Amino acid sequence: MKKKLQLQTVIHIKNDLSRDIGELQKDIIKYANTEKKVDKLLIKLDKAEDQLIVIKEAIQKANRDKHKSGKTNNYYIYKLSNLNARRVMLEELLQKHNPKSSQLSDEEMKEELATILSEITTINSSLRTFNSDHKIAVELDESLNLLNE
Repeated sequence: MKKKLQLQTVIHIKNDLSRDIGELQKDIIKYANTEKKVDKLLIKLDKAEDQLIVIKEAIQKANRDKHKSGKTNNYYIYKLSNLNARRVMLEELLQKHNPKSSQLSDEEMKEELATILSEITTINSSLRTFNSDHKIAVELDESLNLLNE
């Protein structure tokens, strides 16, 4: 069935489905050498893996759509990743910093860290808004009961 859902809902479904696939794999391993039949679990695993691909493609397509700023959702996702990596680096530098031999001052690093934290907050807010306001069409396998209806 084709459904039009908020992007954030589809992301939650993807995360739940990924977790479910992991559980199915564990159950198949657990019961493969017992009398309990795993054939139904294997069928459900196949369906879940196929559904996960469909969902990931829908999310990927939606992330190419643009915010009011003209930049794509992907741009902000990648920018956020870079900012978080820079934040980690600065926090580590501040922990291991030796002011006598360092090329960077504590003040410079703390100032840059504050700027980065502010940007992270702004981008997170922008992503949350986009993901809640943006609706996408996605084909869902009803037998997997992904909407818990």
